[in-house]
Amino acid sequence: MEQNNVQEQIIKGNDRSEKSWVACLLLCIFLGEIYGHKFYVGRVREALTMWAILVVSIILAFIGMGTAVFSSAWVGFLISGLGIVGMSAYCIVVIVDFFVILVGKFKDAEGKYVTK
Repeated sequence: MEQNNVQEQIIKGNDRSEKSWVACLLLCIFLGEIYGHKFYVGRVREALTMWAILVVSIILAFIGMGTAVFSSAWVGFLISGLGIVGMSAYCIVVIVDFFVILVGKFKDAEGKYVTK
């Protein structure tokens, strides 16, 4: 009941985005791994930042594996672990975005809610 009131207040307060909720949700489902939904709503800087985090994480994972094989195992595993944590965070953000879009709390670049 309270959630419906919040939803109505959002729409009445002219805080509703012009972007399609369905399109945003489908982009998150099918192109979430490249942050297609964030590009769609205009949050390009966030998407590019997450891409940078992914690239650095992949590089750390490979450097760590090489270090573990050719030098110190503990240092290599630590560096690989940091890379894996970064890649995991990248994936978790997509999952969180999916649920945020699903409940209608996802915002576009102007700070307006992408709702049904």
